[in-house]
Amino acid sequence: MSSDAADMNTPKPTPAPTIPEGERRLTPTEREHALAMAFALRPHAAAEQTVSLSRNARGIVQIEVTLRGDDAGKTAADAIRLFESLHARYPYPEATGNG
Repeated sequence: MSSDAADMNTPKPTPAPTIPEGERRLTPTEREHALAMAFALRPHAAAEQTVSLSRNARGIVQIEVTLRGDDAGKTAADAIRLFESLHARYPYPEATGNG
């Protein structure tokens, strides 16, 4: 094998990235600060809403409602309204006289 063929198979080192004139790299502390600020200023996650309906061994529907939001009063009112509508549709046997 010739030395030219061996040179073609040898990986070449990647050149280091160049920093444009007049700019400098951030220190680790500056990078950490930039990340902390980006995290603090990012928009809040969307409100989470989950509803779970299941039947236990006795056939009773179990209702679980989870709502999360910025306004605690509105979120609580929404959760109560949703729970009550589901409870009316799937009442406990004690409430219907079947228990």
